[in-house]
Amino acid sequence: METAVIFNSIDWMITTIFISTNKSISKGFKVLLAMRAVSLNYRDLLVARGPNGPQPNERVQCSAGVGEVLAVGPGVTEVKPGERVAGCFMPGWVDGRLTSAKAATALGGAWDGVLAERVVLPASGVI
Repeated sequence: METAVIFNSIDWMITTIFISTNKSISKGFKVLLAMRAVSLNYRDLLVARGPNGPQPNERVQCSAGVGEVLAVGPGVTEVKPGERVAGCFMPGWVDGRLTSAKAATALGGAWDGVLAERVVLPASGVI
């Protein structure tokens, strides 16, 4: 089992949860990262507080972090195991204008964030 952290804005407590280690990279162009450092920024606090005050949050927090590539899925050529990478804030926004679909890929918001031991991201979402 791996651990992830969820910040409960109701009582301002940090909870460690246990999540499955079966993070799949077998479908699509994905990479598995061992997270090494994560930053907590103001946007992360805003997400945790919610638009209508503190709410229970089941989402893994934090949008910015760096890690080491542990494995890559089929077809991934941009990175290889052992390389150090940073996750992009919106992994789904690779080019063009921002759309609601691209914005819905924000880490720590619509998608689980990087405050975990292991994270799977699209290969296009790491630099």
